[in-house]
Amino acid sequence: MKSKALITFLICCSTQILWSSPTLDSLFNVAKTLESEKEYEQGSQVFVEALTYAEQEEDLLIQAQIHNHLNRIFFKLNRYNEGIRESEYSLELFKEMKMWDAVAGTYYNLGLNYKKIGSIDLAMTNFLSSLKIAERLNDKERIADVYGVLGNIYKDRLNFEKALAYHSSALAIYFDIRDSAAVSSCYHNIGQVYNKSGDLVQARNYLFKARNIKEICSESTDANSSQIGLYYSEINELDSAKFYFYHSINERNTETNFLQTVAPHTYLAELFFNQGKLDLCRMHLDTAYQLADSANLNQELIDVLNLEMLLEKAKNPNSELIKKHEQLTALNKIVVGEASLKETARLEVEYGSIKKSQEIERKNNELALQNLENDKLNIRNNFSLLGLLISLVFVIIIVIFYLKLRKRKDETEQKNELLEISNTLIDNLHKELSHRTKNYYQMFGGILKYDRRRTENQELKDMLTSYINRVEAMSQIQRYLLADNTLSQEVQLDLYLSDLLSNIELVLNNISPKVVITKSFETISCDYDKAMRIGLALNEMVANAFEHGFDQVENPAIDVLLIENDNGVISLDIKDNGVGIKKSDKHRSKSSKGIGLIEMILNSINGDFNYAEGMAKGTLVQIKIPK
Repeated sequence: MKSKALITFLICCSTQILWSSPTLDSLFNVAKTLESEKEYEQGSQVFVEALTYAEQEEDLLIQAQIHNHLNRIFFKLNRYNEGIRESEYSLELFKEMKMWDAVAGTYYNLGLNYKKIGSIDLAMTNFLSSLKIAERLNDKERIADVYGVLGNIYKDRLNFEKALAYHSSALAIYFDIRDSAAVSSCYHNIGQVYNKSGDLVQARNYLFKARNIKEICSESTDANSSQIGLYYSEINELDSAKFYFYHSINERNTETNFLQTVAPHTYLAELFFNQGKLDLCRMHLDTAYQLADSANLNQELIDVLNLEMLLEKAKNPNSELIKKHEQLTALNKIVVGEASLKETARLEVEYGSIKKSQEIERKNNELALQNLENDKLNIRNNFSLLGLLISLVFVIIIVIFYLKLRKRKDETEQKNELLEISNTLIDNLHKELSHRTKNYYQMFGGILKYDRRRTENQELKDMLTSYINRVEAMSQIQRYLLADNTLSQEVQLDLYLSDLLSNIELVLNNISPKVVITKSFETISCDYDKAMRIGLALNEMVANAFEHGFDQVENPAIDVLLIENDNGVISLDIKDNGVGIKKSDKHRSKSSKGIGLIEMILNSINGDFNYAEGMAKGTLVQIKIPK
């Protein structure tokens, strides 16, 4: 199914071809929409086309923004070298326009890309450049972001004291600017440091703090689950560790974020290796290797290959080649580690020197301002006594008035703060309640789609497609129920069935000639539970018509009628002009698995359905449900 963004893009392109050349603004907006819809490949293509127009019009700002968007897309696609190239283009343009906040952000993006490909020294250089500009601009959020990645770098280098110092500084800033999502990530990072340093009590404390915030804000907990799994591995609660590792893998697969499953697959491989389950260890290692190798994730590949060597050593402990490899690995760690630490120390000294020079300059400026203030004070002392007394009285009146206003303002701010906290809590609880059920439907539908892609059995594919349609029918009614954020248990049945019928047609109407679907719906509101069952029945009957009803029919058509009788009975008629069902086959058809499901669904709400008798051509199914 194509996304709304992709459909918008195709309509825009076709319209522009018919009437005129596409404009820079239209291409730029379509590309941003595609990026927000996670259509990254199409989005990058449209951004490249927009860049051509921006260069022709010599619009430096749009050019810089396009390069910045391309970097974000390539980062999401794990194409970090291409992201570095785009960031360098945007950095040059932002510097030319003296847009220093954007320059700081671009240095930060460059650092992230270099960190991903393992060039830690270059990453540090760019992070520190971003930090210097952010401190000059007093950009607290950017400062905290840089502190966070520096903390992660020192964690990877096992310098836990510095890692905690950076993460604690970042946490203080995030609390100050009230960024709950960033606070959650900071708790997670601190938990990782404690996990790696062996302080498991603190690790559990911070990791579960992060998880609680993410669950309240309905955010993904995949990375958090992976770290909690490591915590349980350390305390030898292996069943809990496996549960969280598999939960992390499933959550990332549901979000189609397959490359991020490398870490939990590696953790599971190590766990099974320690248990002596070498076949399971091999299975997860192979999966982690294929994913890391396909995206050139060097650090992850190093971890996988080191575990591969341990696995080989377990099978052949006396191998001379493995012993030499271990010696080479140990020497390489010493040499590379010493060089990297020296470069990091040099960069920090250089940054400290620049910062000290800036501090001296700031103090000199403050001293000059103080001297200026002293001069002004001397001039004021020359005023007459009368003028001084009048000014003093005037100042006292203003101070009293200001103190009263300030007191009222403080009281108002305190009340507003309490009200804001209360509203935030109510909003979060409402979002949690509203989205939890919808997320479960989407997660279950995603699992079925994933299974359908993996199977080669056509019969099983068709069965999974049927199940997916049913889940989407139930998911769609949930959207209608929660759309207005009320507690009402009624939905507008005609709108729900019309939308559902459009989705069914989009998925199934791929035969030739196309089936013409017409509908005539009265405006009817009914109970949410009944509406969902009616939608499932409609889904089954229309799907059956597409599957069995139009063999060698020249002009296939389906008519759907929805009315409410005077006695309060909802009537749904589904009629097609297909090959029809023989009278001898109707009993067998009604006993089939799909029709049996419809009977079970309708019986639970005192409804029934029948095949109309005396049809010369096609099939008419009549469903009646008391309102």
